[in-house]
Amino acid sequence: MLIAARTVLQSSYSREVEASADGYAVDLMGQAEGDPRALGTILMRIAGSSHGPLKILLDHPETKDRVAAINAMARPGPIKPLLDKTEWTDVKHICSGS
Repeated sequence: MLIAARTVLQSSYSREVEASADGYAVDLMGQAEGDPRALGTILMRIAGSSHGPLKILLDHPETKDRVAAINAMARPGPIKPLLDKTEWTDVKHICSGS
């Protein structure tokens, strides 16, 4: 029982930290005039389907909840690409390992 209680408390703390990090990322993207909603898009690509039924034990907020919070925090305004076409091609090349 003690281990389960500790797990729940640590999971809750981790979820709070993750939510704070998401907020920080949204603010940074806004300052750079990038699209803060892109973080939500990436999270959905990574996570795929939602988590199982034991949400209380998750150490991160559920992806759909994170995306909803990110979209709610994102301010409307000008959005500009953070990389030009050549830079984006270079990043994809690096990530492919070629």
